[in-house]
Amino acid sequence: MSKSIRIMPLAKNGEDHSVQSSKPSRLQDTEDQELELYAKAAAEFKISWQKHKQERENKVAQAVRTELNEYISGKCAAMTEVTAKIEHTYQNYLAQTAVVEDKMRAIMVAIVEKQQRLLSLAVQKHQKVIEVGQEVEAAQTEALRHVKTACKDYIALQDALSAECD
Repeated sequence: MSKSIRIMPLAKNGEDHSVQSSKPSRLQDTEDQELELYAKAAAEFKISWQKHKQERENKVAQAVRTELNEYISGKCAAMTEVTAKIEHTYQNYLAQTAVVEDKMRAIMVAIVEKQQRLLSLAVQKHQKVIEVGQEVEAAQTEALRHVKTACKDYIALQDALSAECD
């Protein structure tokens, strides 16, 4: 809401125009023209002032937009950089994990191969123990048979010697 200021020019002799209503119409026309001129000047000043105000507001808004865009661009660049670092770190983690898993797999394969070899050796050892046990048992049986025979021979010899001594 704007107030229009109406400026009333003073007459040439310094008196107020409203008081001089008795002056001729020519003077009244001049006063009306002056009033119109002042009104036009005030209207032009108002339009000019509003235009300059709008331009200043537009400049401020543009400066704020520019600064905000720069700030957002900076933050986006920083976020992109952080994201790239995270991605790089994650890729390194995956590569290191793959290397460790490969080593673990190689160790597990070696363990399985050693277990299979150990199992094979255990089976061979067990078979050898069984064979040796059978040989020992056969040898013991043979030794017992020889002892039995020797005992029989001894008893027979003792009986023969006892019979001769008697």
